[in-house]
Amino acid sequence: MPFDTNLLAELKASGYTGDILFPPLKGTADEKENDVWDLATRSWGCQAKKNPQVVFKPGRVEDVSKALIWLSKHHGEVDFAVRSGGVGQSQSDDVIMDLGHFDKFDYDASSETVTLGPGQTWRTVYEKLISTPVTVMGGRVGYVGVGGFLTGGGLCFLTNMYGLASNNVIDYQIVLADGRVLWASEDPELAQAMRGAGYSFGVVTEIVMKALPKPPRVYAGYLLYAADKLEALAKHVEKLTTENTDPRISLILSLFHAPGFGPICCMSPFIAGIEGEDVAEYAKRPEVFGWAWDYAPINDNSKVLTFEEAAFINENAIHRPDSTTSWQIGGTMLSSFGPSVFTAGASWVADLQSRTDGERFNGAGIFYMPFMKNAFNTTSATKGVWPPPGVTTLNAVSVMMSQPGSLPGHPEENATLMREGVKAVEEAAQKEGINVVKKYPNYLIKGSEPTDFYDEETLDLLRKLKRKYDPSDMFNKGIRIGL
Repeated sequence: MPFDTNLLAELKASGYTGDILFPPLKGTADEKENDVWDLATRSWGCQAKKNPQVVFKPGRVEDVSKALIWLSKHHGEVDFAVRSGGVGQSQSDDVIMDLGHFDKFDYDASSETVTLGPGQTWRTVYEKLISTPVTVMGGRVGYVGVGGFLTGGGLCFLTNMYGLASNNVIDYQIVLADGRVLWASEDPELAQAMRGAGYSFGVVTEIVMKALPKPPRVYAGYLLYAADKLEALAKHVEKLTTENTDPRISLILSLFHAPGFGPICCMSPFIAGIEGEDVAEYAKRPEVFGWAWDYAPINDNSKVLTFEEAAFINENAIHRPDSTTSWQIGGTMLSSFGPSVFTAGASWVADLQSRTDGERFNGAGIFYMPFMKNAFNTTSATKGVWPPPGVTTLNAVSVMMSQPGSLPGHPEENATLMREGVKAVEEAAQKEGINVVKKYPNYLIKGSEPTDFYDEETLDLLRKLKRKYDPSDMFNKGIRIGL
């Protein structure tokens, strides 16, 4: 819509004191102005990038409240999206509410809590945690945003020890569409819904998390192999899903096409060390990750690091948000892994590269993340709406599509191809008798249905809460719960 500046005058008259940003004029030489706008509007994948006409950047909870009252009044004529500090997949053609000013950090040793503003990245949070003896359940790469991660689940380095990141959230402060401010703990059902579907009810402005003991050192990084080593490495990954009894251990095994090199296999081990332990020696024991060096890695940057450095080192291996690459992510959750699950993923990657336009998919890949049995068996006090009731054992498969922005974009076809990759893995798993569990909310594929993520009983609860807290369905980005 052509944006009506009179509407903004109405917002300012309401007492809103936050920033209001407009697109820089074409040809402007003000680099600072361009950078501020780019940071507030860019997206991880260029296919999701829209061209908003204004950005609200509130600095206080009261400003969020006034902005939402204004947006509610114009609901239906003004589209909007809320974004925290991360990859920026939440986009709008009209208004973006950027929570970048919400960067609170408070570690309280007496209550063993860390309070965070949602507008930060995990790199920022980890940097603030360096001087403390604690950590929190956060992202495995630093550029992921706090707000979206903690409302959609959150798979972490320490998930085998503590479950999902959202299960380690004590409380969320939320601003509702009508401007009211409340803490999720005031309604136990809402608190549960926030852990796995939290972006459906309001704008989160503060998050209180459990402070957890920080491992003194960790072993992390990645080892690269020729693609023909996948089958052998996969056998060890399968064992981790059934035989691993050490919750300090986690792993990601991936296969992707590296530009200028070809298909490549990557293993990212992680071990949370304990006081007095030589964690590097422990990592190389045969029953832990010692087998990884039996398959002649062509590159090995795994090493002993601080906990924070483990997240920073992964940033170098994964595409950063820059609005120049078509990048989409989807995935599925399985009860275990089997040989055909890996074969199906490898075939999908090979099929992409065999196409006449195969260069479009340089960087596309598939990631396997095994977790321990009962890793998701959380207490009722921190229960969320995902994973589904009764599910305690999950193993993640993430499918990523990458296309350099210098090539013609095909976002719809890319999304279809990604769904085909997920489907191929799921069908292979089912043929092996492996259960396909509901999909992971933070791996939302365009075109997905709510039933892909939640069972009917959970959806009934979520829709009841939508009618109570968001009756006009203002917050309808992502998984469309409905009323």
